[in-house]
Amino acid sequence: MVVRLFILLCSLIITSSLSAQNFDNLEFGSSSSFDVVTWNIEWFPKNGQTTVDNVREIILALDADLIAVQEIDDVCLFDSVIDELPDYEWTYNQQWHEGLAYVYNTSSVSVTSSYTIFDTQMFWNVFPRAPLVLEIRYKGLPFILINNHLKCCGDAILEINNPDDEENRRYEALLLLEEYIGRNHADDRVILLGDFNDLLDDQMEHNVFNIFIEKPDDYQFMDMEIARGNFTNWSYPRWPSHLDHIMISDELFDFIKNPDIDIQTIKLDGYYNGGFSEYNFKVTDHRPVGLRISDLATSTEIVTSLELKVFPNPADDLLQFSSDATRNINYQLLDITGQLVKQGVVENSVSVSEIDEGLYIIRLDMEDQVFTSKISIIRK
Repeated sequence: MVVRLFILLCSLIITSSLSAQNFDNLEFGSSSSFDVVTWNIEWFPKNGQTTVDNVREIILALDADLIAVQEIDDVCLFDSVIDELPDYEWTYNQQWHEGLAYVYNTSSVSVTSSYTIFDTQMFWNVFPRAPLVLEIRYKGLPFILINNHLKCCGDAILEINNPDDEENRRYEALLLLEEYIGRNHADDRVILLGDFNDLLDDQMEHNVFNIFIEKPDDYQFMDMEIARGNFTNWSYPRWPSHLDHIMISDELFDFIKNPDIDIQTIKLDGYYNGGFSEYNFKVTDHRPVGLRISDLATSTEIVTSLELKVFPNPADDLLQFSSDATRNINYQLLDITGQLVKQGVVENSVSVSEIDEGLYIIRLDMEDQVFTSKISIIRK
């Protein structure tokens, strides 16, 4: 049974003076590239303060712009990690925390919005942990990131229409994610990443990623060659397999033509005298996977920065907007699965009196920006 943590209060701040492993020679991120990492840190903190100290040092050494993290068990301790890192912040769903979060460098990344999708009870079998969406701007360019941690285990046999089959649960989850991206972010730069608990190179009749692999003009798994390559480069050495992936949408294809692009499993265990056994004991059983794209800053796209707030939240019968530009903006009101509920043009406010109570996503096209916010409708 999946444990869903509802975060009520974080009152304990813990600092540490312990030193972690030496990562002086660890190099990944740079100031001239967009550096994205996915990392399962196995129910942080796996080994108490030792894990806290090591994770802090690793994040600093990676020097990535953004890290999608899975399996944070203690948000208070993780907050203490980020609190001691200059230029870094993190975000997670405080109301419905399921171990997923993002760490980002505030000097290069600004967060527009963060919310979960497929988080209602009808999706709990398919998504034991609801995907966490992050909308950001990196040096002015907008991106959509979707952090995942899909159902584990199975026998490598995909049993279509068997709701108890682990492979089928992952397969259905990926079908929903592809539909969600196509419906809501067809023209956006999307990065789908996380611990998918399955192999990219399974036989096609049992490959849960088929919905994406069969659309090479729309999507590309950047780590496919790692998955097909030598096991020493896989992300999960404990049971040699490659489970952590990064996929991009076609809006990023032009950028990955740059010869300086790099995708790698970051072998943190190589920095420990005891190798993987010591790394596994102190930190986690997963290696991070990182994507480096150079240089998005050369894009000729012109971006306008706008501030927008949606209120009240929860709403009763009327949504209002605070911005420098709220008139003549197209909006879409979507339910939590991405289904369109209402659309039109904003004229300072939008009536929701006819909409059923529940959680929704409001999406607004603002000049060169897309603004998305999660809202609740509750009748008084």
